[in-house]
Amino acid sequence: MSKNVVTLNFRAELPDIKQALSTSSHNGFPVVNNFNRLMGMMSREYLHVIIKKRCFSNENSKYDGAGHVSARHSLNSDYLKER
Repeated sequence: MSKNVVTLNFRAELPDIKQALSTSSHNGFPVVNNFNRLMGMMSREYLHVIIKKRCFSNENSKYDGAGHVSARHSLNSDYLKER
Protein backbone atom coordinates (compact mmCIF):
# COMPACT_ATOMS: atom_id res chain seq x y z
CA MET A 1 0.00 0.00 0.00
CA SER A 2 1.27 3.45 -0.91
CA LYS A 3 1.50 6.38 1.48
CA ASN A 4 1.28 8.83 -1.42
CA VAL A 5 -2.17 8.18 -2.81
CA VAL A 6 -2.84 9.69 -6.23
CA THR A 7 -6.54 10.37 -6.73
CA LEU A 8 -8.47 11.48 -9.78
CA ASN A 9 -11.54 13.67 -9.65
CA PHE A 10 -14.55 12.10 -11.37
CA ARG A 11 -14.51 15.02 -13.81
CA ALA A 12 -10.77 14.77 -14.50
CA GLU A 13 -9.49 16.36 -17.68
CA LEU A 14 -7.07 14.65 -20.03
CA PRO A 15 -3.96 16.55 -18.81
CA ASP A 16 -4.73 15.49 -15.21
CA ILE A 17 -5.06 11.85 -16.25
CA LYS A 18 -1.82 11.95 -18.24
CA GLN A 19 0.02 13.58 -15.34
CA ALA A 20 -1.19 10.92 -12.89
CA LEU A 21 -0.04 8.18 -15.25
CA SER A 22 3.36 9.74 -15.91
CA THR A 23 4.23 10.69 -12.32
CA SER A 24 3.06 7.52 -10.62
CA SER A 25 3.67 3.80 -10.99
CA HIS A 26 0.37 2.91 -9.31
CA ASN A 27 -1.81 0.34 -11.06
CA GLY A 28 -5.05 1.82 -9.78
CA PHE A 29 -6.33 5.25 -8.90
CA PRO A 30 -9.13 6.09 -6.48
CA VAL A 31 -11.76 8.26 -8.14
CA VAL A 32 -13.23 10.89 -5.84
CA ASN A 33 -16.00 13.47 -6.03
CA ASN A 34 -15.62 17.18 -5.28
CA PHE A 35 -15.78 16.42 -1.54
CA ASN A 36 -12.95 13.82 -1.80
CA ARG A 37 -15.40 11.00 -1.16
CA LEU A 38 -14.46 7.76 -2.83
CA MET A 39 -16.61 6.90 -5.84
CA GLY A 40 -14.62 3.95 -7.14
CA MET A 41 -11.33 2.85 -8.65
CA MET A 42 -9.92 3.21 -12.15
CA SER A 43 -7.14 0.96 -13.36
CA ARG A 44 -4.05 2.21 -15.18
CA GLU A 45 -4.92 -0.13 -18.03
CA TYR A 46 -8.42 1.33 -18.45
CA LEU A 47 -7.06 4.89 -18.38
CA HIS A 48 -4.67 3.96 -21.20
CA VAL A 49 -7.60 2.53 -23.18
CA ILE A 50 -9.58 5.76 -22.69
CA ILE A 51 -6.65 7.80 -24.03
CA LYS A 52 -5.74 5.40 -26.86
CA LYS A 53 -9.29 5.09 -28.17
CA ARG A 54 -9.96 8.81 -27.66
CA CYS A 55 -13.00 7.96 -25.54
CA PHE A 56 -12.79 11.37 -23.95
CA SER A 57 -14.61 12.94 -26.87
CA ASN A 58 -18.34 12.69 -27.29
CA GLU A 59 -19.58 11.40 -30.62
CA ASN A 60 -22.23 14.14 -30.61
CA SER A 61 -19.73 16.95 -30.13
CA LYS A 62 -16.29 17.67 -31.52
CA TYR A 63 -13.17 17.39 -29.39
CA ASP A 64 -12.31 20.93 -28.38
CA GLY A 65 -8.55 20.39 -28.40
CA ALA A 66 -8.22 21.57 -24.80
CA GLY A 67 -8.27 18.05 -23.39
CA HIS A 68 -11.69 18.21 -21.78
CA VAL A 69 -13.28 14.90 -20.88
CA SER A 70 -16.90 14.73 -21.94
CA ALA A 71 -19.58 13.81 -19.41
CA ARG A 72 -20.29 10.68 -21.46
CA HIS A 73 -16.78 9.33 -21.05
CA SER A 74 -15.58 11.04 -17.92
CA LEU A 75 -14.44 9.05 -14.94
CA ASN A 76 -18.05 9.25 -13.79
CA SER A 77 -18.97 6.75 -16.50
CA ASP A 78 -21.15 3.67 -16.26
CA TYR A 79 -17.94 1.64 -16.18
CA LEU A 80 -17.01 3.24 -12.87
CA LYS A 81 -20.49 2.89 -11.39
CA GLU A 82 -20.46 -0.85 -12.14
CA ARG A 83 -17.23 -1.42 -10.19
